[in-house]
Order: sequence, then structure tokens, then C-alpha cells
Amino acid sequence: PVFLEALQKISDSEMMPKGFLVIAVNSKEIIGYEEELKSVIEAAKSLDFRFSAHSFDPNIDSSEKLKGLGFTYVRIARRVLESAMASQSANASFIRMASDFDEKGLVSIVNHVTNKEQAQFCLDLAMPYYIDGAKGSLLTEEEFITYLNFKK
Repeated sequence: PVFLEALQKISDSEMMPKGFLVIAVNSKEIIGYEEELKSVIEAAKSLDFRFSAHSFDPNIDSSEKLKGLGFTYVRIARRVLESAMASQSANASFIRMASDFDEKGLVSIVNHVTNKEQAQFCLDLAMPYYIDGAKGSLLTEEEFITYLNFKK
């Protein structure tokens, strides 16, 4: 309840436009707390908050589980991208995973892209990505927000 009260205050303060408030949850931390998290996500969504599963790892998570919990976004760990770029079989798995997210209505985002090759790989799959802040931006914030709003 205290967490939701804090979210209500943020929502009421109009510091940000409704629908732009995204709470990132490390996907490794939800194991064992799925039911509690699901009820928090449902309540927070009524306040126009969305949730992102941060650092998604296909070895421990599934798109079905994340969708069932109420997540909107899935931020894929950079090491998963690097693995997909390094091997043909991992590449095929990555493409299937991205397609699976899309079919379930989850917006997948590759986390901390650090070079143009990684960015091009994401673009080829029509996947948005975050840039490592220290490396500069390859995708403008406006382009990124436009994409997220389009995928709602």
C-alpha cells in the first residue's frame, strides 16, 4: 500500500504526462514473488504506470510469464544481444524470442547497445534499443518515444 500511495502522489503531481511513467523491475528479482508483483502491477497500471522487465534473460524468464504478470516492456540484456551476434544458432533463437514478444504484445528493447553493428542488428529486426550513455546516441529520444507510443 505505501508503494502504491507513493505512485498515486507521483501520478497526481503531473510531473510527467500520463502513460510515460515506466517502472523497471529486474527480472531476476521477481522469482518467488510473482503473485505479489502481479497485484502491484495491476494496481499501478490503473494509475497509468507501465512496467518493464529489466535485464531479460531467456534462460530464466519466459514471455508468457512476463505477459501474465502484466509487463508492457521487456529490456533484453546486452549479453543476450552479443551472443545472438556471435553465433548462428543464438541468432535464430534471438529472432524467435523477439517475434514471440511481439506476438504477445510485449515491446522488446535491447539494453545498452554500444556500437553501430549492434544498433544495425536491432534495426534489421525492427527492435528499439537503448544506447549506453557513455557512447552517445544513435537513436534520438523523440524517435524512441514515438516508437514506444506506436507499439502501445
